[in-house]
Amino acid sequence: MNEWRKLGLSVAAPGAGLMTSHAMLPTLLPRADCVRVYFASCDADLRGRIFYAELENTFPFKVIKVCCDPVLDVGAPSTFDADGVNPSQIIARDGALYLYYIGYQRISQEIPYTILGGLAVSTDDGASFKRVHTTPMLRLFSPGI
Repeated sequence: MNEWRKLGLSVAAPGAGLMTSHAMLPTLLPRADCVRVYFASCDADLRGRIFYAELENTFPFKVIKVCCDPVLDVGAPSTFDADGVNPSQIIARDGALYLYYIGYQRISQEIPYTILGGLAVSTDDGASFKRVHTTPMLRLFSPGI
């Protein structure tokens, strides 16, 4: 059995622009030549976007590249992910990458935000993702709606 080894911080937000704070929710995509780690970083208004870093796939896992352009940006105004997105799970299937992500929408003072799941797909090896729908994966309907 492998032992846990604390390796320390590998990737940090540079502290400006769309990556003002956080490098959170690492979501791994093993590749033949490296490990790609998708993560969320926040702007000054704490609106998360999804970026990635590539690390060597052998110890000490040095950072090879950090992509500072979001691969998935916030959603359009009034959508379930208008106020931020975070990665959750990534799956390779049929030549595409499917990114399950968490979307945030700020509602009011009483309900600071909602959290719903979304799905985005990449056909360019994970360099960018496009939403499958502008609505969350699971929508609950009341009778009459």
